[in-house]
Amino acid sequence: MQQNHIVNKENLILVDQTLKLEDLRKIDLNDSQIITFDFISHKLLLANKISHQTSETYIDKNEYEPIQDQLYHFSNWYELKEIKKLIEFEGINIGEFNYLEFFLFLVPIVRKIIELKKILQVYSISKIFATLSIQQLIKIFEKEALLLGKDNSIDESFFFDSIKFENNLLKFEIPSKFYYRSKTYFDKLISTLVRTRKFQNNKTVLLVEFDTIKCEKLISNLHEKGLNIVFLGFRRPAIWNKRSLSIIKENNVDVITPLNILNEHKEEIRHSSQILKKNFKKLFSHDYLFQQFFKIDDVSFWNFLKPFLSKLLDNRIDESIKNIIVTKSVFQKYAPKSILLFSESGPTEKASIGFANSADIPVLLFQHGIFHDTPQGHTWNTFTGSVLKKSNKFIVWGESMKLYCKEYGIPENQFEVLGNPNYDSLFNKNHKTSNDGHVLLITQGPAVNFHINDLLISTNDDYEKKLKLICKTVVKNKKKLIVKLHPYEITNNEDKLCKKIDPKIKVIKKGNIISLVNSCSVLISLGTSLSTAILEAHILKKPVLRMPFAEWMGKPDLFRKQFCFNTNEEEFAETFKKIYEDEAFHNKIIKIGHEFLNAYLANKGNAAENIAYYIKKLVNEKCQIH
Repeated sequence: MQQNHIVNKENLILVDQTLKLEDLRKIDLNDSQIITFDFISHKLLLANKISHQTSETYIDKNEYEPIQDQLYHFSNWYELKEIKKLIEFEGINIGEFNYLEFFLFLVPIVRKIIELKKILQVYSISKIFATLSIQQLIKIFEKEALLLGKDNSIDESFFFDSIKFENNLLKFEIPSKFYYRSKTYFDKLISTLVRTRKFQNNKTVLLVEFDTIKCEKLISNLHEKGLNIVFLGFRRPAIWNKRSLSIIKENNVDVITPLNILNEHKEEIRHSSQILKKNFKKLFSHDYLFQQFFKIDDVSFWNFLKPFLSKLLDNRIDESIKNIIVTKSVFQKYAPKSILLFSESGPTEKASIGFANSADIPVLLFQHGIFHDTPQGHTWNTFTGSVLKKSNKFIVWGESMKLYCKEYGIPENQFEVLGNPNYDSLFNKNHKTSNDGHVLLITQGPAVNFHINDLLISTNDDYEKKLKLICKTVVKNKKKLIVKLHPYEITNNEDKLCKKIDPKIKVIKKGNIISLVNSCSVLISLGTSLSTAILEAHILKKPVLRMPFAEWMGKPDLFRKQFCFNTNEEEFAETFKKIYEDEAFHNKIIKIGHEFLNAYLANKGNAAENIAYYIKKLVNEKCQIH
């Protein structure tokens, strides 16, 4: 934290990424203090050599962590007992459908609030100038600021307002409503290519929002075990290319076509939407309740937040109703004996869990990533629906996750160690590991607001610094570098940063990760998450280096085998060089991966068969009961 005494200034100028330099230059900056609230405005001022401070310098770093817990709490506003009934449809809480999106919207707002409070305590000023969102937030402290610029409306967009499409050549986005409407017609068209044979028994499993190609092994094993397979996906199509079509056809998967169901329920959708919109008006009459709920250090920000939450609910209401109606129809028509899903967080998954729990149908949640095993990590895993909360069984990959479940109080009768079916082919194909000499850097920057720390200017500076160090080191050692960005996250200007160091560096966002890992000489990981590409590198016996970055979930490997070899900025250059020059060290790093792999993955090469056998047994038991 910076100042503890009162600072006298004529003008206090508070800016964010909406800042335009021409607006700033209209103010006398001689007796002014400029404070930036984000990385974009910070970089803009730096580039133009304009003196300024960053908002985070007014806060002790340890003050952010309790706020993260409050953000989880705020995102669960829909659980308030006084208003729950107003936002229910078919017994399912619609407010819960958008909690993650609301969380992502809240993070930058709450960060600004706690920093603004400190800044306003420090300065004694005549005038405050601020960009629009900051100007509006200042009002919650019963102060006024002059608007810097001509903006008359705050960006009201939410994370899922649009669907982003991107490959290595182009990127574009389309409104979510247009995407879902188009997808229903596309599903209808595709259904004409698939003629599912009539199911011969009632042993049906429902796959919710599955990736057809990634789950090919599991799907084929379920079919071989005599189970009927039904695919339900609002967000994710079952078929999008020749291979996915082939998988669906060969395994007689019945793909739900929402359009047919929605056409039968048009009047119900219209009527239900009207009722819920009336309920929402009643909901937002509970001002005192929300003012008390959305409060930080006795400062309520509900008046600022109210129009945004209202818009979010209003924009999502029709899709939420359609999702619930289609899911209910699927349960009524097929009476599935088991529900399989990879997350508890999505709307389709939540609707499926709701109807399954009401009908006493077992829900199986599959582990879908490598989790941080720290307390902060577990809190995040639970909040994002990655860890069992409302499902009946948690299908985990290996003994390390068994330890995790025991550590965090998941009862032994609620998890099964069965492995990861997506890696069966990697173990069985006996891959010929090639080595064209390239270095593969897997990187994920802090652009998505998972944690307040992701938004800090110091975090973004640190990311750029480490990315540059890795690029310079690899180039200095005369190695070809391929930088693979996370496929579904916002970029952090990596392409420009890397190519400034060496135009030959290849930066890609989409691509066959297995192929890239298989042909690399070394894999380097830089990012906030634990990439499954590291696991794939271990399987393919590649040396892995990880440079820790922004570990707001704490250091991983709390009680499991070391995930991979960690290095730091000071040691990276020497460590990287040593991999190529010291065979014993090279083998030591591979051994670390091998030991982690043995503890983290069970049923290597036959996980799909073991999972399918377990599900068949579960379904048979359910059929006998009925």
